[in-house]
Amino acid sequence: MAAVKLVVIGASRVFAPTIVADLWHARDDLAGSTIALCDVDADTLGVTTRVVERMVAERDMPYRIESSTDRRDLLDGADYVIVAIALDHRRLWTIDLDIAEKHGMVLTTGDSVGPGGWSRALRTVPVFQAIAQDMDDLCPDAWLFNYTNPMCAICRTLAKTTELEVVGLCHGIEGTTRRLAEFLDLPEQDLSVRAAGINHLQWILDLRRNGTDLYPALKAAERPPASDRLDVSWDLMELYGFFPSPGDRHVSEFFPWYCRPADDGKLPRGLFRFDMDEYFDRGAEVQRRFTEIAEGSDPLPDSLFKRTSEKAVKLIAALAAGRAGSYHVNIPNEESIGNLAPWANVEVPARFDASGMTREPVGNLPEPVAGTLRPWIDQLELLTDAIVQRDRELALLALLADRTIVDVDAGLAMGRELLDAHADYLGEYH
Repeated sequence: MAAVKLVVIGASRVFAPTIVADLWHARDDLAGSTIALCDVDADTLGVTTRVVERMVAERDMPYRIESSTDRRDLLDGADYVIVAIALDHRRLWTIDLDIAEKHGMVLTTGDSVGPGGWSRALRTVPVFQAIAQDMDDLCPDAWLFNYTNPMCAICRTLAKTTELEVVGLCHGIEGTTRRLAEFLDLPEQDLSVRAAGINHLQWILDLRRNGTDLYPALKAAERPPASDRLDVSWDLMELYGFFPSPGDRHVSEFFPWYCRPADDGKLPRGLFRFDMDEYFDRGAEVQRRFTEIAEGSDPLPDSLFKRTSEKAVKLIAALAAGRAGSYHVNIPNEESIGNLAPWANVEVPARFDASGMTREPVGNLPEPVAGTLRPWIDQLELLTDAIVQRDRELALLALLADRTIVDVDAGLAMGRELLDAHADYLGEYH
């Protein structure tokens, strides 16, 4: 049993309670711990804090709750920091999608690569640099677990500019495992998956059930209906021999032939512009529910305490209490993937226990698969250099290095318009 201080930056009404749900299941390992919640929106923070306090009180959880809109009030002495933030989320994301479409691109997500990922990196990475500076001042030995996109740009920049232990977390592999289990009509817990790549383009290298290779069955199966939104992944499995994760909405944006609409304005394979209304309407409904929970007196539903597929609490229990386990995480490559740059930020298996993190090398990727990743790794290096150096022209060159940019004039015009649209969030560039 180990008592730790966990700071959650970006304590949304949805995300923070899911972390507490996982902490309910880890109570025997982490009893006596402090959960410190931070959000710049005082109303959101107030609702989240009341929900979390109710959860802790009703289940008699052995945790202490703190909260503040100023992260520096909370970071002193922290052991672990979870960051899940978004700046003026809907408005700025919509600007990215609109400007890209104006210049001939339809973004199916726009948060990791392509002009949307590029734009989001420019405005989000500096916030992480400021958080890292505060951690250097107040808790230099703490681990930083990042859930924010664009994952690779954030984690790579922090690796360049800080000595902090930084691990990026995404549930893409878990979601893909669940979908493949459903497709193959097998229990999800029976599937064993080993994957490697970069965030939102991980290739499943090994897929087994009780030691039996499931790839022959997967490749022989009838292609799923278009409504399953696995058409792109299926295309790529037929091309490269391995199934990419986490699904069409993200994976498609790494391949230029999926990103350009035909003459009728439609994208191939049933892809479409990210549905902002559906996404935020669904989120608003969940937030409404949590607001009712914060303000209500009825007993909390058991479903609120269901263990989630998120990994942060599992990693904390492994590191602090020796609850060892292996997970797919975003970290500097070093020797995890033999034929990619050692400095690249990659998503690979690693083992966590009381001694820390140990990479579980996957060896060399098949060269065609590695070839899908290298251009993005190189493009990301230009982009993160531009952010660190505050260099506008280098940032534009980084956008032109993006594989989805096929017209130099349109790419430059789009980049300049995005820079101007988000100027208030970018700070001074030379």
